[in-house]
Amino acid sequence: MEKEEKRKQGRRNRIKGRQFENKVRQELTDNGWLVFKNDHNVEFINDKGYFLPAKKKFNPFTKRIMMIGSGFPDFVCIHPSMKHTIVQFIECKMNKYLDKIERKRIKWLKAHFHIPCYIAFQEKEGRKNIIKYMEV
Repeated sequence: MEKEEKRKQGRRNRIKGRQFENKVRQELTDNGWLVFKNDHNVEFINDKGYFLPAKKKFNPFTKRIMMIGSGFPDFVCIHPSMKHTIVQFIECKMNKYLDKIERKRIKWLKAHFHIPCYIAFQEKEGRKNIIKYMEV
């Protein structure tokens, strides 16, 4: 694949990923969740984990910021129920698979915050794309 094709494919993937995140956010808010875009990231420094503000992605050619909210996980969700408040982390993935670093980050989050972590993914049922959630 030549450079121009890779550039176009990357742009399409970013757009599809953003659209999928928006669908997940809309579904969660329709079900009564308060959804916050996470702007923090799990960073490992000398094999010790920290929950730090995510770095902004900067394009040196256009001198512009490309992405502001690139935290991990994507969303922090809160559901105010009658008896107690429920909190969960949601990471959006089109293909439901996490890479090695993301699995390590999820493991660290669950160990330090004791909050359930879910992966939101898309699955085809007939002609429809259904959003499903899988606990990690």
